[in-house]
Amino acid sequence: GFTSPAWPELVRPVVCLAFTGWSDAAGAATDAAEVVAEAADATASFDFDAGDYIDYQATRPVTYLDTDGRRRIEWPAVSVRCGSISGQDVVVISGDEPSLRWPQFSTRLSDEIETLKPSAVLLLGSMLADIPHTRPFPVSGSSTEPRVAERCGIESSNYEGPTGILGVLHVAGLDRELPITSLWVSLPHYVGQGQCPPAVLSLMRAVEDATGMRRP
Repeated sequence: GFTSPAWPELVRPVVCLAFTGWSDAAGAATDAAEVVAEAADATASFDFDAGDYIDYQATRPVTYLDTDGRRRIEWPAVSVRCGSISGQDVVVISGDEPSLRWPQFSTRLSDEIETLKPSAVLLLGSMLADIPHTRPFPVSGSSTEPRVAERCGIESSNYEGPTGILGVLHVAGLDRELPITSLWVSLPHYVGQGQCPPAVLSLMRAVEDATGMRRP
């Protein structure tokens, strides 16, 4: 569960979610979530206890030396950070894609988000595609909000097939009638390694279109 007993006081926040792994080609989705967190001056509120949902052989913890030279372990986690952009409360939930018990994870996380009465829930993803790098990277997706879909230029997806945790959370959000929007940026398959700032920029523009928020 959550290590914090309660959320901070929030008013109809915009909730952004991104996870490493299958839905995070070139790290563009989690990088975009970081941009949102920085713009919102978001600070850590608590961590979702991911221990029940992580296969540590698939997602390894990291060892490091602290400032005193002592060896520490950084465990995979899903962090919850809260802030605001021009008076709009913002929640950024990001971290490692869980590898176990997705139904339980998505249920518990979606239940918590529902208590916030969010004005928007944005699921951020990035994927490799057969597109050139010489043009702006396109953003696709779907939304329960027709005005959001129109502003972002996206249509309801007819995709059927394998999915990741974002797809599971999208369905969980639909079941709770949350105002949920999935935004996926496509980037050339040959830039799949390392960071991809143009993809992050395209995704951030879609976030701004979806929410009306503008970075300071």
